[in-house]
Amino acid sequence: MRPPEVHDDQIIAAGTQIEAQGKRITGHALRQLIGNGTPARLMKVWAEHKRGTTPAPEDQPLPTLAEQTLRLGIDQMTSSMQQLLVSLNASCQQAANAKIASIEEAADAQCAVYIDELNEASERIQAANEARQLLERTLTAREDKIIQLSNQLAAEQERNRQGEAALATHKAESKAELQAVKEAHAQQQQQLAQELAAARQEAKDAEQRALATASRLQQLESEATFTAKEHAAETGRLKAELETAQSASSAATKAKELVQVTCDAVTEQLNKKSMQFEVAQAQIKGQEERIVELCMRIEEYRGTASSQAKHIARLELKIDQLEKERQQLSSSRQQGKNE
Repeated sequence: MRPPEVHDDQIIAAGTQIEAQGKRITGHALRQLIGNGTPARLMKVWAEHKRGTTPAPEDQPLPTLAEQTLRLGIDQMTSSMQQLLVSLNASCQQAANAKIASIEEAADAQCAVYIDELNEASERIQAANEARQLLERTLTAREDKIIQLSNQLAAEQERNRQGEAALATHKAESKAELQAVKEAHAQQQQQLAQELAAARQEAKDAEQRALATASRLQQLESEATFTAKEHAAETGRLKAELETAQSASSAATKAKELVQVTCDAVTEQLNKKSMQFEVAQAQIKGQEERIVELCMRIEEYRGTASSQAKHIARLELKIDQLEKERQQLSSSRQQGKNE
């Protein structure tokens, strides 16, 4: 078990008691009196207490001889220091004057250099201004050229647009006209085919009627031949029927001729319509060739417009380069002014 710690007050009280007895204070004496603690710690606490309570010694004046000797030494040192300071001041003044002269000479030389550089910078600025003015004139001319080319391009684009609009309108009209011609031709062909079929049917019917009449006539003639003797009374009637049949045959012949004439007229109309269709096809072909020509012209216009656009792009790039050069010259001029 650790022994209890000894307080500083106990150590100081024990030391005071030993000191009052006129004995020498040691660590073992303190331990023997207190009965606890290490001699080293006990002696350390007592020594610190004694140092804190010991009064400071009073200042004693110097002896008269020592004071006179000290004053004499101080006077000699003061005189020596004064002479040294005067000498150092003179040396410093001389060095400072030489340094100032050297600095002034260097400053004059530097000022001359600066003046030469300033004159050279002024000349460069003047040359840069002249170059800038030349570039500005060139830039103005290029801008005028660009404006002119832009106007030309706009005019070409407007012409192209008008040409494309006219071409589209013409295509639409041509298509509508071609469609109308085709529809009319188809209707005419259909109508002619119907008329031709009707005429053929009518001719066929007339021919059949004529054949029937001829057959009836032959039958009547045969009957008349075999029954002439037996039917004398009917001879007149048969003759009348014969005349009627002959009239019908004549009518059938006329109808056949009329059908033939109708067929010829229909054929002639078909030929005319075919010629009209060929003419319409020729017109359509001409319109298509014209459309192709217009397309080629539009492609040429587009190629020209593309070339002009590329030329304008090159001019704009060159203008940007000139603008950068002008800005560099302006910055160089500003730097020259600042210098």
